[in-house]
Amino acid sequence: MADRIDAMLKVLKWPLAILALIYLPAAAQALVGQSKTMASKTHLFPAFLLGCGLYNVAWILWFRKKLWGSAFSTLEHELTHALFGLFTFRIIRGIRISWSGGGHVRFKGAANWMIYLAPYWFPTLTLALLPAIWLVGSQQEHIANLLLGASVGFHLCSTWKEIHPRQTDLQKVGFLFSLCVLPCLNLLSYGSILAYMLGSFSGVSHFWLDILQRPTNWITVLS
Repeated sequence: MADRIDAMLKVLKWPLAILALIYLPAAAQALVGQSKTMASKTHLFPAFLLGCGLYNVAWILWFRKKLWGSAFSTLEHELTHALFGLFTFRIIRGIRISWSGGGHVRFKGAANWMIYLAPYWFPTLTLALLPAIWLVGSQQEHIANLLLGASVGFHLCSTWKEIHPRQTDLQKVGFLFSLCVLPCLNLLSYGSILAYMLGSFSGVSHFWLDILQRPTNWITVLS
């Protein structure tokens, strides 16, 4: 099964890159729309923005320094590789994490481009925290939104730090392909988070449908 999925991903690689470039403006516009709606929700936005802002400030002041190490961000990074390995039916042989020297996931067989790129757009920590929105009561809602905001800030900072020319994951996939797909995937990721906070799974489905329909609407207007 893993070999068949790898073969399919190999065929779909560049067609998906082209689609990502086509839908990039639509994803950006849809995310702006979600952000404006989010800003109008006084029970959601302040705590979420505060959490995101506080983590970014803490990262600038403390967490980016070598003294603090990178074990937690490395753990989240490698778990995301492992998660997408499981999605594509890869057998995990082991995970290695160090305090400040990076980490590595060993699979049976070679990894595919989806596994390599996953940590650079998929917010695993935020996804783990999203159920907190409907699990907690109204009295703890602000705390849940604060933590979600902090997790998004964490993903922003870790992604910013990890994307660089010496990054071996990006070298293996190819920088041109990464440049084509990662901007759109990140916009889809952040937009989906906001859409879920605003309207649960129905909000996410409306967000994606909005993106899919926008290029068609543009063609209709131009014609």
